[in-house]
Amino acid sequence: MAAAVNATGVVAVYVDTGTSNALELLGYNEDSVQIQENPKRHDVHGDQNGGMPGIPIEVQNLGEEHIISLNLSNFDWAIWTKVQSGIYGGTEGTVATIGAFLSTASFRLVLNSATKPRNYLSAFPITKSLPMGTKATIMVVQFRALPVSGVLFNETVA
Repeated sequence: MAAAVNATGVVAVYVDTGTSNALELLGYNEDSVQIQENPKRHDVHGDQNGGMPGIPIEVQNLGEEHIISLNLSNFDWAIWTKVQSGIYGGTEGTVATIGAFLSTASFRLVLNSATKPRNYLSAFPITKSLPMGTKATIMVVQFRALPVSGVLFNETVA
């Protein structure tokens, strides 16, 4: 196949924040969604190559996580409040319980595009920047997606 210009099309961002597995439209991105794929690796050292200061004799796979960066130009405040409430123990604006595990508060995140949809099985927001003022609000948010039973994402969008 020859190299070609590619565009995945409009990306609608959906979340499943409830127990019914119903996807709700969070919003649409201002420009392209950025996905940083972070494989985790561990160097294995041995005396053959000088021990710890030397080059590794093997590299071990330890899984992968993705960081999804969105600039939401139109979004639903009510749905975002559900996302925040799930992380913060029910009340947006309240600090989460120190030491709490977030896997129980993670949710499904779907990036639905015409050609390359992604259905992340377990995601949670890690950063948010929200300007306030008279200019149109662009919510800048990053999600961290972790694998569930070895699956990070698939293309199931229903």
